[in-house]
Amino acid sequence: MNFADDYIQNVIKVGDEGSAFLAAQFARTLNNNSMVFPLSAGMHATVVARLPESHDAVVHVSGGESAETDLESYGASLVEHLVQQSKAIGAMPVGMVDVVDANNADKELLLAVSRGIADAAGHYKVAVMNGELAVLGNRVRDVNLTGVMLSMIPEGPRAITGQIEAQRNGVTYVLFNHHGRAIFMNADGVGTKTEFYERSGLYERAVLDFLAMNLDDASKKAARAIVVAGLVETSGEVPFERIQSRGRQYSLTAGVTGLFSHEPVASRLIGYAPSSPSYNLSGAVVNLIDEERLANPPKPSAGEWLVAIRGKPNPRSNGITDKRRIMVEWLGQDWHKTPEGKQYMQFLAEPSVVFYPVFRSLLESGMVSSVYHMSGGAYRGKLASPLAKEGLRIEISDMFPPDERELFLARKAGFSDEVAYAKWPMGNDGFVSTIEPDSVIRHLGLRHLEARLVGRLESALEGQRGVVIRTPQGETVQYLY
Repeated sequence: MNFADDYIQNVIKVGDEGSAFLAAQFARTLNNNSMVFPLSAGMHATVVARLPESHDAVVHVSGGESAETDLESYGASLVEHLVQQSKAIGAMPVGMVDVVDANNADKELLLAVSRGIADAAGHYKVAVMNGELAVLGNRVRDVNLTGVMLSMIPEGPRAITGQIEAQRNGVTYVLFNHHGRAIFMNADGVGTKTEFYERSGLYERAVLDFLAMNLDDASKKAARAIVVAGLVETSGEVPFERIQSRGRQYSLTAGVTGLFSHEPVASRLIGYAPSSPSYNLSGAVVNLIDEERLANPPKPSAGEWLVAIRGKPNPRSNGITDKRRIMVEWLGQDWHKTPEGKQYMQFLAEPSVVFYPVFRSLLESGMVSSVYHMSGGAYRGKLASPLAKEGLRIEISDMFPPDERELFLARKAGFSDEVAYAKWPMGNDGFVSTIEPDSVIRHLGLRHLEARLVGRLESALEGQRGVVIRTPQGETVQYLY
C-alpha cells in the first residue's frame, strides 16, 4: 500500500489550509484587547502582548467542557474556563492561544469550533494571539481543545525573582515578571506519537516531544522561553502524576518552568484498541522577546553554510500517522508484542531531541543566523519553505543517513525519497546556518550532538528558491518554489 498522497494531501496540505482558515477566523479577535499587538498577518503571524510594568504576567492552561457535544458551545467553553481561572486567581485575562486537535480538517467542523472560540473571546475582551491545528485522525472523536491564557495581575512584593508556580482557588498557575518586554506565545502538541508510549508504557516520554515541538519553534524567533504549559487529556488509567513530575524536571533542565494540568476526557480520546488507555498532550510556550529581536529576527543569508545535526535516532513527532499504520499493516494490531515490533519500538518510542537550549546559546552568541528543526512538513515545510521566503536556495549533500528502521518503513510503504523527506526527519533532526561552521560543529559536539557541513546557501538561481537534496540513498530530491 502507498500512503504518500494520503499523508501529504490530507495531513500536511489540508492541515496547513485548515490552519490558515482558523487564523482568518481568529483575526477579528486581535482588536479585543488594547495590550495585544499584531506585528504581521496570516498563519503563524507574530502577535505580542505588552503588559504594563506595574503588573506581573500570569499563565494558566485549560481544556473545554469535555461533556459538551455541540462544537460551537465546546469552543466557547474553552474561553469561559480560561476566563474563570483568571478571575479565580484575581487576574485580568489578556490573550490566549489554542491547539485544535481534530479528527479531520473539515471546514464545517473548524468553523463551528472557531466561531465558538471567537465569539466568547469577543465577549470577554480576550485576543486569540496564536494557535495550532493538528489532524489526529482516529485518535480523537471529533475535536479536542487546549487553551493557554496570558493574564496579568498587579505586581506584589516578591520574596524571590524569576517564575513562581502557585495555586489559588483550585487553579495552578505560573507568575513572572516580564521586565517590560514583549510577550509572544506559540502552541503545539505531541500528536499521535503518544500511541507508541501507550503501547510501550513509557508515558512520560511524550513530555520531551512536547517540549521539542514548542521550545524549538520558539528558538526560530530567538525568543526566551519562560513557561511551557501543557494539558494532559486522558481516557482510562494513565499515570498523570508521573508525566507531570517528569514534565517539570525536563522543563527545568531546558531552563523553563513547566506547568502541566490534567483533564479526563472519556470518549473524546480513542486508544489503539477498545480497552487501551489513551492520552494526549498539547499546550504552548510563553516567551519574552526584546524589541531589537522583534525588529531583527533570525535570518539566513547567501554565502552562509548549512550544518546538519542529529542526536539519538528518533522519529521526532511528525509523520507518525503513517508509521502507526505501517506497523499495523505489517505486523498486525498488536505489533508491539512481536519480536520485530519490539525492535522497532526502540526507535519509534524514542523521544525528540530538544534543541532549545543549544539553539538559544548559538543564537545569543551570534554563532548562527537561523535554526531549523525537522518536524511537521520536514524538509519541505521546515527548511525549503523558510529558505525560499528569504530568496535562497541550497544543494545539500553528505547528510546523515536515516536510521535503517526508518528507511525500511519508508520502503515498506512504497515511499520515494521525495515523499519520505517531505515528512520524516530521515536521520537529521535539525539544521543551522552559520559563517563559522567549524566552531558551531565543535559547540554542538560539546552538547553530545553530531553535526556536519552539508552545503552553502546562495541566492535564488533563475528564480528557483528552496532545497535540492542528494540523499544518502543516491536519489535527488527537490523542494523548489
